[in-house]
Amino acid sequence: MKLRLALLGLVWLAGCFSASQRREEDLMREARQFSDDLRWGRWDQAGATMPAEDKRLFMERVDLVGNDLEMSDYEVKSIHFDHGSSEATVTVAIAWFSKRDPTLRSATLEQRWESHHGHWIMTKQRRSHGDRFPLVNEPVAK
Repeated sequence: MKLRLALLGLVWLAGCFSASQRREEDLMREARQFSDDLRWGRWDQAGATMPAEDKRLFMERVDLVGNDLEMSDYEVKSIHFDHGSSEATVTVAIAWFSKRDPTLRSATLEQRWESHHGHWIMTKQRRSHGDRFPLVNEPVAK
């Protein structure tokens, strides 16, 4: 009887680890896909991972830059999961230029992701260093 309980406990623990691991793997895929969508100008797909109001503001910024923004590269630098793997911070390095001014610019973005009902949503994004990126909302310097 004790052996059965021990085995059931191990099976239950393995199930917990696999659910957490799957959630983490899902975010790794989502974060890379989001960055890839940015890289190739698939704005609607990138916006699909945001809450509705954030997507609306993001699409307004996309309309403002029009066809002038040219993304050149990205790299997902790190993904740090909070305890329980339902929230995480993703750090992404990006590079882009303006067609009007072909100077290559770069920035590091910090993204906050949360798992809601089995789907990852990017709830917050900010520039942590580098050049100001026109698709990230931030206060205008005085």
